[in-house]
Amino acid sequence: MTAAMMSSPLTWLRTATHRRAASGRLLGAFWERWTNAVRDAVNDQEDEVFRDIQLRITQARHAFEDRFVGLPRRSRSGR
Repeated sequence: MTAAMMSSPLTWLRTATHRRAASGRLLGAFWERWTNAVRDAVNDQEDEVFRDIQLRITQARHAFEDRFVGLPRRSRSGR
């Protein structure tokens, strides 16, 4: 990990996202299930609180999916 990445993960995300877009590669192919979280994090037009909430929701969703991988959807819903 470079010093720039350690000092500002958001700067690293912006740089990586910009380079992907400039190269014509789809962001989803690189970020996979994190694509929406990355887009939210680098969106300068949204305020910081909104970005933080969106990121935490995405992290919680991924943690839930990882914990209950392999279970049928019906079992995960609690119904």
